[in-house]
Amino acid sequence: MPPTLQIRLLGGLAIALDDAPLSNFLSAKAPALLAYLAVTRRAHSRDTLAALLWGDLPDVDAKNNLRQVLANLKKTLEPYLEIQRDTVELKRAQVTADVWEFEKIEAFQPETDAFTLSSEQSAQLQTLAALYHGEFLAGFYVRDAPEFEEWVVTQRARWHDLAVSAYEILTRVFTARGAYGNAMQYARHLLTLDPWREEAHRQLMLLYARTGQRSAALAQYETCRQVLRAEMGVEPSAETKNWYERIRDAGAAPRLNIPAATDVFVGRIAELAQLEKLLLNPNARLLTLFGVGGAGKTRLALEAAARVHKLGAWLNGVVFVSLADVAASDAAPSALAQALGLPPADATTPLAQATDYLRAKEMLVVLDNAETVMDDTRWLTELLARAPRVKFLVTSREKLNLRAEWALPLDGIAYPRAGDAAYLETFDAALLFVERARQATPAFQLDDSNRAAVARICELVQGLPLGIELAAAWTAQYTCSELARELESSYDILVTAWRD
Repeated sequence: MPPTLQIRLLGGLAIALDDAPLSNFLSAKAPALLAYLAVTRRAHSRDTLAALLWGDLPDVDAKNNLRQVLANLKKTLEPYLEIQRDTVELKRAQVTADVWEFEKIEAFQPETDAFTLSSEQSAQLQTLAALYHGEFLAGFYVRDAPEFEEWVVTQRARWHDLAVSAYEILTRVFTARGAYGNAMQYARHLLTLDPWREEAHRQLMLLYARTGQRSAALAQYETCRQVLRAEMGVEPSAETKNWYERIRDAGAAPRLNIPAATDVFVGRIAELAQLEKLLLNPNARLLTLFGVGGAGKTRLALEAAARVHKLGAWLNGVVFVSLADVAASDAAPSALAQALGLPPADATTPLAQATDYLRAKEMLVVLDNAETVMDDTRWLTELLARAPRVKFLVTSREKLNLRAEWALPLDGIAYPRAGDAAYLETFDAALLFVERARQATPAFQLDDSNRAAVARICELVQGLPLGIELAAAWTAQYTCSELARELESSYDILVTAWRD
């Protein structure tokens, strides 16, 4: 089997056999011919190739020069060329070319949804994008071949645009996943190719801001302004200016105004991952976690909000609004205004006050226990309409039934049944029981003497986190077997002496 012929055209011209560079060409027109055959991937007539590279010469001279170049290529590369009386073609067997792989980017549409692209697809796109080492045939020049040079210019635009498309998609994909470091890398690549691309400047501004680099974000705006003024004689768009002002006014650190966790979060790995993904999705602006009381809706909401906040997802941070003590829907805006730290205003309603404050903000609002205000949610729909960059994460015992709502049902966590005692560590309910039991009794250990009882307790409360926590709190007074027997006869023991 002959060695592999390797042709690299992006970022220069390099031709090798099994990584051994080839340079014994008669003239620059020999590798130029090879590059043309590699890109076009079909047979060409000798007349076409002669005109491409020697169009300024008489036909006889042009064809004679072509014969010499083909003879030169044939000495080294005969197994890879199909040279006929009238046509010449590059064979595909044992030949690789970077552009053959790179053009697979065309399968990814520029408008590709960042949230539907799989990890495998994004990894493939990264691999393809890495092939772009620079413009097509960079630094390579062929004298007295204007038709070839025109073809090179067209090809440079094609491959450049494919690289831009890949970088744009990858910037959006990693931004959507909260991987802001990777997103910044591709945004910078994009600006290297197109320094006047305003959208890329804006994306980089936001990425800097989300990673706590506020000064760099503001500096990026100035860079954008200078480039646009120098290259195009225009100022940044109103959208870019608005983002600059929002970043400037947001302050150095987005606030996190939610109750601090007082215990370790246990389990809910799948639900947490799903919720984090939706919190990063700009299309999902109203998320409702709904389920029975004690399912752990508030704890999951706060954990997800805190984790995504750490990524820098919201320039103006996160605020928590408890609606548990709100007696009627018309009082909900007052609770929101109070949570936002807005002083009472006689001249306007709390809803108008909150709306005016949130209108230009990028923020997550956690509304807890929304079942208390289900009779009228017009205030929430108005906020969704007037504050387009504010996201609402709601906990409730039932869905809100609003058109903008993304509803996530929440039941108990995975719990063991009869016969599962030997595998308790694989169930979130058992892990939560052990964790909370150790808060009540630091010496508590899961062993053969209590495994069956712990499994039974988790089953009796059907994996509801609150029931598990209330039961675990009694391990200082009862054995697990005693607790299980109490629960089998009555749930009256599931009360708490906790003051909070």
